[in-house]
Formats: sequence, structure tokens, C-alpha cells
Amino acid sequence: IVRVREVQVHGAGVAMAGPGRTALNLAGIEAAELARGMVLTDDPAVVATDRLLVALARPRIGEAGRRGGGWPPRDGAQARWHLGTADAEAVMGRGGRDALELPDGRAVAVVRLAVPVAAAAGDRFVLRRPSPGSLLAGGVVLDARPVRGVSRRRQTQERVAALAAAVAQGSETDVAAARLALHGALADDSGIALAADVLDAGRAAAVQAVTAWLAAHPADPGMPLPAVRTAAGRALRRLVTLPGDATGVAADSVIAAAVAAGTLVRDGDRVRTPDHRPSGPDPALLAAMDRLESALAAPAPPSLAATAAQVGCPPDGIRALEKAGRIVVLEPDLAWAATTYRELAARALVMAHRGPLTPAAYRDATGTSRRFSLAILEDLDRRGILRRTDAGHVPGPKAPPLPPRPPRAPG
Repeated sequence: IVRVREVQVHGAGVAMAGPGRTALNLAGIEAAELARGMVLTDDPAVVATDRLLVALARPRIGEAGRRGGGWPPRDGAQARWHLGTADAEAVMGRGGRDALELPDGRAVAVVRLAVPVAAAAGDRFVLRRPSPGSLLAGGVVLDARPVRGVSRRRQTQERVAALAAAVAQGSETDVAAARLALHGALADDSGIALAADVLDAGRAAAVQAVTAWLAAHPADPGMPLPAVRTAAGRALRRLVTLPGDATGVAADSVIAAAVAAGTLVRDGDRVRTPDHRPSGPDPALLAAMDRLESALAAPAPPSLAATAAQVGCPPDGIRALEKAGRIVVLEPDLAWAATTYRELAARALVMAHRGPLTPAAYRDATGTSRRFSLAILEDLDRRGILRRTDAGHVPGPKAPPLPPRPPRAPG
């Protein structure tokens, strides 16, 4: 980025210059960095590029003395590119999807340049043969950043012809729309735009993914949003070329469009179809969860993993028990039934109020082992209910007050 310090015409400073020779005093660039063919502009449509989609017009006899060679230019033909004051060595790309003809007889090609040049859609250029320098073709730039990757499958005669017609009319809106239809997806500073057919296909893929998920998980309230985003992004990448960091944004656009159309419903971080109603937990799973909770209702509970396997409670059941507050998991393989844990925690708090509580004293009072007593005391420390000191554990800043003792009965 450079800054214009001063504008001069015929050695005199002016506030604004029209067509003609103009001198600019620039800040932010050294004179040695400037070269013939450079363009100073604030138009975002002008880009530095070494690959361009173009429409080539066959020169008339007499324009170059003679035509020479066949028409259209063959794939791989070399030429000299001239646009404005810029010139560069060029190679014609006329193979596969690049070998198209427009309805007006012009030939489509992808021109590859040896060095980048400044160009925009609608710019006119000339191609000359390397030797003897006769005119090869005149042309117009259709797209300064042609399609790449998967999106090349969208480069059809109809779409390129629509882009050529929009460029000829000179409407920026029409050019942008035709270019989006050709590419299928275009990223800019405001996000990413998807062609209508790509958006519809992505939306259908998202609905299909959610429908399949709910068929396999009828009790689930919806498919997790990250999983829907992954499915939609995967479908989009099969259709169009997306920058790596734009896939998630494009997938979110697809999901939002499906929600707006009413084909999907989003509830927080879950996505479902409008007609989905959770069938409720599996009775067998509920029974297994009850068995696991009962097995963990002991001051020294058995191994969580082994007990869950024994009673037939899957990981989903363990997570459901913890989420419902029915069990307390302190370590990956150590958990108590919530009622038992609360009793053990209450006993630790009472003992800490009476005096500093040591792990050994707590172990003896609960009839457990050092592993269990330390796990509970450390958890209470983390939550601020207890506070560890050199003498032992004492009530912490978040310790609730002890309930008053009931009065003694007379006599």
C-alpha cells in the first residue's frame, strides 16, 4: 500500500488530474521497486495475476499484414502479452474445459503469464507471436482469477458465455453474479458467497445428514451442530473449491439457509428436522443406569469402568448420570453415587470445623483408603469448600455454615 503525497501535471502541483501525463510523488515504495506496466489503483477489481480466463478474437486480414498459423490458437502456443504498458511472455491454455467457443465466434482460453500483471475483467489486450511478431489475437479479460480445482467442473460453455455477456455490458453487478455462477463459491472480506445451486445442494446434504443421524439416534434431541457442520462442509468441498478456512463459514451459511427455509430446526447446539420428537430413553439403558448408580453408593466404590461393563451401562449412560447429577466423577475411573458423595463431603466439612482434618483421620472415619479420602479432600479444596494447610484441611471460603445442633432433650 502506498500513499500519494503530491500530484503534478507539467511540473505544477494540482489537486486532481484528468487523462494525460501525470507525475505522482509516492510514499511507501522506493523508486527502484517501480517497473513498467505497474498500475496504481484503489479498485478491488484490479488484481495482480499470472493466470487469466480470456476471450480471443481472430484478427482481420491486414491488421497484422497476414494472419499466419491456424485458428484458434493451439494449446501450449507461446505468445507475447500486451496490456496497457505491461508485456509478458504467455502460454495459451486451450485443453479440456478451456477449449470453449463463444456464440459470437470468439475462442476461450486460459492464458498463463511468466510474471504477474495488473488486470481486471473487461481489460483489453493484444497477443503477438514471438517471431516474427505478427498479431496472434486481440482479446478481453473475462476473469482475472479463473476457477481452480473442483470448481473447474463448473466451467461450461453456458456459464462462460454468460460471464462474457456480462463483461461486455460492463455491469459490475452482472459480472459478479456471472462469476459466482461460474465459480460456485467466492470468498471476500465479508464472508463467502455460494451460488444458488451449490447452496441448495449443501442444504440438501445437511438435511440428509441430520435425518440419518436421527434415524440412528431416535432418543437424541438432535444432531450435534459440529457434526452437521462437518457433513455440510464435506458436501460443499465435493462441489466447489473452498479455501481451507472458509469451509466452516460456508457450512454455517448452508445450515442457516436450511433453518430459514424450515427444513431444519436448531435448538442450541443441536439440529433436528421439524417433525422430530425424541422417543425417550431406552428402558434397558435406564435400568443399567440405575444399577450403576446403586453399585457406586459405597464409601469405597468399585472401578467405574469395570462396574459399568458389568451392569451393561454404556458411556452414554455414564454421561447421562453425571449430567443429571446422579453420580459424581472425580477421576476417569473413580465415581460415587451423588447421595453417597454428599454424605462423605458433609462428614469432611463437620470434621474440618472441629479442627484441622488430616487425610488419615478422614480415612479412618469413613472406613475407606487413602486413595478415596485424598480424592474427596482434594475435590473439596478445588471447590473452595475446604482449604489445605500444613496442619490439615480447614473450612474454605466457600464452606457453608454448619446447621445448628438440635437442643438437648430435658433430663
